[in-house]
Amino acid sequence: MTASAGVVIAGGSLAAFTSAEALRAEGFAGRIQIFSGEDCLPYNRPPLSKQVLLGTWDASKCFITTPERIQDLNIEFHSGAKVTGLRSREKKILIGDTEHDFDKLIIATGVRARKIDMSENIKKVITVRNLEDTLNLKEQLAKVTHVGVIGSGVLGCEIASAISDLGKKVTILDQISLPNLPMSGGHISEKIKELFIENNVEMRLGVGVKAINEIGDKVEIQLNDGESIEVELLVLAIGSVNNTEWLAESGLDISNGVLCDDKGEAATDIFAVGDVARWLDKRSGAAIKRENQSSAIEQGLAVGKYIATGTESVISRSFFWSEIFGQRITLVGHLDPKLDFQILHGSLADNSFVGATFADGSMTGLLGWNMSKEFRQERKKMEETVNV
Repeated sequence: MTASAGVVIAGGSLAAFTSAEALRAEGFAGRIQIFSGEDCLPYNRPPLSKQVLLGTWDASKCFITTPERIQDLNIEFHSGAKVTGLRSREKKILIGDTEHDFDKLIIATGVRARKIDMSENIKKVITVRNLEDTLNLKEQLAKVTHVGVIGSGVLGCEIASAISDLGKKVTILDQISLPNLPMSGGHISEKIKELFIENNVEMRLGVGVKAINEIGDKVEIQLNDGESIEVELLVLAIGSVNNTEWLAESGLDISNGVLCDDKGEAATDIFAVGDVARWLDKRSGAAIKRENQSSAIEQGLAVGKYIATGTESVISRSFFWSEIFGQRITLVGHLDPKLDFQILHGSLADNSFVGATFADGSMTGLLGWNMSKEFRQERKKMEETVNV
């Protein structure tokens, strides 16, 4: 290891660049290198399945920095540089076949879209995770009228909503019986389903996919109940896979992302942030993986500050938001599926409410549906109390 090795950041995500900015903001004057597997600058992902897909934003609006800003911060940014290995004890990271030394390493390689083996090599079956995927989907949508979406989690719901808003016929398929947003405990699943039905989206839930075939210019989806559905384009939104293969011989715990303590440290001088990281949560005592924008930013800020100053940060409860058919849904904490969902403001019937779950008098999760002001008020109360 050389004296000038400094901090190496593996990955070019929002969490990665936030870490680099935090290092400089907290007074770190050493060398910072970012190795990004993508061929572009770091960008925000949430607008991809919303504004970019709908065409209300140009893709360039998603970028969170500029070449000039990177130069001003004296950061060495390498695009198209895929990490291939880590030698933890020697403090060396592999980019392709080339070794790079580090004093501190921040892992921010994120996740990628999960695929289905049965759909391999079918051109009209696509996944959506990054900017390139979104632009490809947008281009394909101009050529079709009927789109299938497998997956009724947050990404599947957002994509289906956007495609429907573009005037396309949409069919959502999932083996689970109701759509489910992260951290919601299923408490608004019926409400989400009603929203899609009201907007003329066909839902085939509670039945699995047996086979996917290419028939001429169509994609045939064979279901386990014997029925078949034909669409012109099929989007897979069935979860994610951690980009941790390059860490297989590192000695790190990568059983479900990179396991870290509550400071984001996975091993001595090795940290992880963003979607690929699984941090210890002091409130619950569990290691939690948080795949959302706010956590990526907070973790990046916390790790940058800790490396630069040795000062630990308090990480907020998980925060998530989505917009589906014009309905803004915000959630902080975790709504326990075993607890009653209590309406605090508004009503479900009016599509405007704030609700929560409680355990032993403490709020465990808070959800807002179009009531931003009331949600913020209740969130402030929640943060002022000790969570169980």
